[in-house]
Amino acid sequence: MSRNGYEYSLIGKKRITIIKNGITYFILNLLPVIDGRQMRFDTLSIDSSIGKYVLMSEKHPYQAVIQVINNQISYYIAGIKGYIKELVYFHNSYANLSLLRNFTADYQNYQTGWEKCYVETKSYISPIAEERNNKIRTWGLTPQPRVLAGKLHYLTEEENSWFGFSLPGALPVHSTIFKQNGSRTIKMIFNGYHPATPDDQPPCIYFFDHLQRSYDILEKHYEISKALHYTIDPPFYSWWNKPILSPNSDIAEYYKLGQNGVYRFDLEHDSFVKYITKIEEMTDSTDFTVLIDGYWYANTGNYFSISSIFKDKETLRQVIDELHRRGHRVLLWLSLFKIEGELPPGITPDMTLQQDIFRMFDHTCPVVRDYFRDVIRFMLSANEGCLNGDGIKLDYSYLSPDTSRPFLYDQGWGVGDQLRSKVNAYIYEWAHSIKEDAFISDTCIEPSVPLDVIRLNDEWGEDVNIWLERAAKAVKIRNKLIDTDGFWMHAEKFKNYCMLAPVIGIPSFHCSEKFFSFEALSETDYRRLNSSWYVYNHAPVTPDMQLVVRPKDQMYYRKYTTGSLSGFYSAISINGQCLVTYTREKALIASVSSTTVEIPLPPGLKVKQVIAKAWSNQVANHPYYEGFAKDTVLIPVDDAGREYRWIEVEFI
Repeated sequence: MSRNGYEYSLIGKKRITIIKNGITYFILNLLPVIDGRQMRFDTLSIDSSIGKYVLMSEKHPYQAVIQVINNQISYYIAGIKGYIKELVYFHNSYANLSLLRNFTADYQNYQTGWEKCYVETKSYISPIAEERNNKIRTWGLTPQPRVLAGKLHYLTEEENSWFGFSLPGALPVHSTIFKQNGSRTIKMIFNGYHPATPDDQPPCIYFFDHLQRSYDILEKHYEISKALHYTIDPPFYSWWNKPILSPNSDIAEYYKLGQNGVYRFDLEHDSFVKYITKIEEMTDSTDFTVLIDGYWYANTGNYFSISSIFKDKETLRQVIDELHRRGHRVLLWLSLFKIEGELPPGITPDMTLQQDIFRMFDHTCPVVRDYFRDVIRFMLSANEGCLNGDGIKLDYSYLSPDTSRPFLYDQGWGVGDQLRSKVNAYIYEWAHSIKEDAFISDTCIEPSVPLDVIRLNDEWGEDVNIWLERAAKAVKIRNKLIDTDGFWMHAEKFKNYCMLAPVIGIPSFHCSEKFFSFEALSETDYRRLNSSWYVYNHAPVTPDMQLVVRPKDQMYYRKYTTGSLSGFYSAISINGQCLVTYTREKALIASVSSTTVEIPLPPGLKVKQVIAKAWSNQVANHPYYEGFAKDTVLIPVDDAGREYRWIEVEFI
């Protein structure tokens, strides 16, 4: 088989080679190792009409299959029924790579020199390991995309030098290991294959050649997942893309250790409302969504216990009703697994799982599922006695139970990502049955997991670099909004964040009066927030837009895919310092530095006039000049924290 200049050739009944430009890049062993025994085949069946090659033997029921599925070459083992402790693909195979990337964490195993390659993708993350690794694996996990991208020797980026592997779908395995055993010798190990039904199939690996960048494998993973009907295209409601505010940094200052070792908030609900009012005043808007984060309940897991801030459910409902009256929508926090403190009423220890230092809910137990349905009804329903929230922030998603031991209430739910995806699915479906336009966000980028919004989650770094790397991954999973989640923020970090977040997705701010460093927000900070939200709302992000985030190239933009500006920008961040949003009538510009920027003009349009609005509300004509490139204009801009709130470029 030939594809994109690559030759895929079977060698006997054992191996497949992948060659480009006369160089052998892979020699893959097609004989699987099943529970320590290597299977051998003596018969080859070929159906060239559908591109299917089957290796088989009369001595065992297993078959190794190379097949073109949805125009992609794939490999899988057929004939496996029931539990397998260890399944190995590509045992002692050869790969001629200079670099390997996966996308399971921010730092660990993110980019690995080939001689040190050991990539393990688990179906759970140990809480103790989380503490030991200082929170470096808290995003994009469980479930996570089982993908790898390898850089081929001797090829340049212009020659599309990356080769990718994708394992789509929610796999019923405990962990997946891609291991290098010696100089360029590889194998892929699946520990604990445990299908929920006889119809479940072992992992199927798809090969993607001719990739220009490593991140492109995520886009291919999404495309093959969609073609195989593993994904859902979530709905979109107009309020979902409004900026999000939660005064987490202000509330954190009042998080105190009380009597009997129980944490509480030395704060009351009127202070919470005061923080929201502060942002309304400083942004001159109520057109944003309010997140009541992980402090609305008293104990994690017992979501009918209300925190000391809101005192009781009646007070919390009054706060939410008041926020609705002002024009806000309200999101509430929820963890699907984590339990702290006493168990909720009706939940007994045998309905939970003990893992390391945490106890977790076992969702295979019907009593637990009924409890969570009651919780979600309580959170979202407008009925009396409920809170009438508008959506849910799913959190601590990286703390999934380790299912490698047979202690689940119902083994028929499968294990690993298969189990986890089933949990997400029933939660998602139930939430939307309670409130049709419920907003469900999670930190997962695996496209087979049902959710509406991908959240970039807590990022504790001093700058925006890791956060941008997360965004570069998330934008490859299309048809979902991205909550940019500016959880940990200080003034200098915010300066870049407020010019980048409105391009990538929904701007999200977790401060009201103080940053997480407890330094007070200055007038400059409030002005930058005001300006960035105003310019964002001129052309907010929608799921159908094309998003591009390339930190290495300092390239951040989104484009329309429909309407009169289809194919042109809806928003650009110029060097992370200047934000521009477009409609057919005009462009709006905000900046955090004083410079001159060159912005593109929509096709066929010219500048009618440029005006600047000052914080004094005075509007004046603003200078502009013909750009160096065709169909561009040069415009001097100033830091929004100083004189100008925004600059408007009107088109004719």
